[in-house]
Amino acid sequence: MSLENFNHPEVAKTLPGVLGSLTALLFLKGPWQLKLGMFLAGAVFARYGTATLVSYVNALDPGFAGYILGLVGMAIVAKIFEFWEKLEAANLFQDALRKWLGLGPRKNDEE
Repeated sequence: MSLENFNHPEVAKTLPGVLGSLTALLFLKGPWQLKLGMFLAGAVFARYGTATLVSYVNALDPGFAGYILGLVGMAIVAKIFEFWEKLEAANLFQDALRKWLGLGPRKNDEE
């Protein structure tokens, strides 16, 4: 791999978020699967959220914005999943799907 690849526009957009996620990963405790998932989520959050953040805060450098989003993106994604679990959205979705398909209640609900 040559250093010329780091000048590619996609790498330049993605690298700051990856570095931010790596920095946050240093402080994350838990199993490696959680760390890997949170790292990837933070990097993706930064990659696709940077342009939006920069458009709202015109004075913000895109590289810095990507790094910050990578750093805090892991925490934001974690909170979204905590909220999803508390909301029990999966159960709500399953119930709505069962109703739409005309199926009866789940076996646990019949008892």
